[in-house]
Amino acid sequence: MRLFFSTLLLLNLVGCTKNSNKQVFILGHAGMGLSMQNAIYHDNSKEAVELCLSFPGSNGVEVDIQMDQQGCLWLYHDDFLDQITSLGGCINSKNTPEIEQCHYKTLKKENLVKLIEILPFIKSNQKIFLDLKISNSCSNSLVDYQLFKHSLTLALNSTSENVCLITNNVFLLSELADQYTTYFSSDNLELSKQIISENPDCRGLVIRNKTIEKSQVSYLKSLGKEIYLFDIRSPRGNRDALKKNPNGIITDDIRAALIERD
Repeated sequence: MRLFFSTLLLLNLVGCTKNSNKQVFILGHAGMGLSMQNAIYHDNSKEAVELCLSFPGSNGVEVDIQMDQQGCLWLYHDDFLDQITSLGGCINSKNTPEIEQCHYKTLKKENLVKLIEILPFIKSNQKIFLDLKISNSCSNSLVDYQLFKHSLTLALNSTSENVCLITNNVFLLSELADQYTTYFSSDNLELSKQIISENPDCRGLVIRNKTIEKSQVSYLKSLGKEIYLFDIRSPRGNRDALKKNPNGIITDDIRAALIERD
């Protein structure tokens, strides 16, 4: 009889863990993963975003956003274009027509895609997280804050309800958090706690999975902040991140994460 009740308790505990996991949002990192060797499409491509959003149970996608000289916003992760695309230099130092002719050095030669081209793919029950990259590595400077904000406002227009912003820049955080759902991102947990406490409009924190413990996730959630974990590149990483019970994970293996959660 004692063995029966022990087994029943264990099953209930497992069941509770599974149910709590179901509340965790799962988003694809740069589409179907960042620099994943087995990825079908290049990260931050239109094709990768579409595929990520098509999976049953997918809660959305995270992409990287950079601005060209004319204020057009593009999906692109790296500092430089040279190694992985047909164009050289930096997004921030190129004009729109130049980038429109640019493609990745892959078998499929996916074109670089504008932010406004992928926003219609987001379903009403999904979210898109925009990681705002405002550094111009070619000139070792930051882009024009006001032009960036203006371009973002034009691009999002009336679709901001399903859009979340990520920034590691404190000034940009203060500029955007009162208008959009905005998260701060840093690998320094103590600094992050200070910054989000000083910016009450900040929704929460986006942080590497390995730099935060479950108890710290719980503490920040108790303060009314949301926590999203990233840098999750394996089934084991998905399991570890889900056990911390964050609000969401931004995973490089969305297939495995959806199976693990559901």
